[in-house]
Amino acid sequence: MKTMRKWMFAPLALLLVFVMTMPITANTRLADNAGILTYEQQIQLNDRLETISRNRNNTVAIVTVPRLEGTRDAVRAADQMYDRMNFGNNGIMLFITNEAGNREWQIVTRGFSETAFTNRGLRHIERQILPYLREDNFYAAFNLFASLADEFLIDARAGNVRHNSGYTPMVAIVCVAIAVAIGLAVVFGMKSGHRSAKPQRAACNYVRAGSFNLTTQRDLFLFRRVTRVARAQSSGGGSGRGGRVGGGRGGRF
Repeated sequence: MKTMRKWMFAPLALLLVFVMTMPITANTRLADNAGILTYEQQIQLNDRLETISRNRNNTVAIVTVPRLEGTRDAVRAADQMYDRMNFGNNGIMLFITNEAGNREWQIVTRGFSETAFTNRGLRHIERQILPYLREDNFYAAFNLFASLADEFLIDARAGNVRHNSGYTPMVAIVCVAIAVAIGLAVVFGMKSGHRSAKPQRAACNYVRAGSFNLTTQRDLFLFRRVTRVARAQSSGGGSGRGGRVGGGRGGRF
């Protein structure tokens, strides 16, 4: 009887082991396909990303891959991964490829995230997480990314976009008007300091008598430079690194 009970619980134990060791992939906010996090780190980080995504009504996700398959363009690979994971119309995703000699990071923004995360904001995030990525401290980098994304989204929902340029048409007009006023003040100040100078109608009045004597006049052809530039041809196929869908930023680490 005891032996039979052991055999009855054996399939259940195997199933439990399979679930415990199965990587987190679809229908989550974290897909560590490169296996750079422990199982416990995956669980904790995924829960945190899910909470932020739910509270901010905006997906915050992280995906890692061991290498780039097919296309060697990390930008295109990140965009395709975002769509494949069905992260929705509003979201931000950190994409990491951990291939030896070709380690890259990409941030993809869609919908509201394109407003919440400006170019200056993405550069700020880059400066914060890159030191950890270069030290292979991925768990710290991912947690910092989650914290920054949460802070940016909170501010953006309140109408305060972080690291925004702050320039509006009215601000530009005021800046130009101030610059013109300062320029005019400087010019008039210089003019007032040269009251002795009077304009002349003819250029000969500016030449000292006897200082210039033209005896011979000839036109000489010296050289000619011709520069040819090849006309750009349309490749007609797909988008390169400039063909990002939505917004984002990336590079190597």
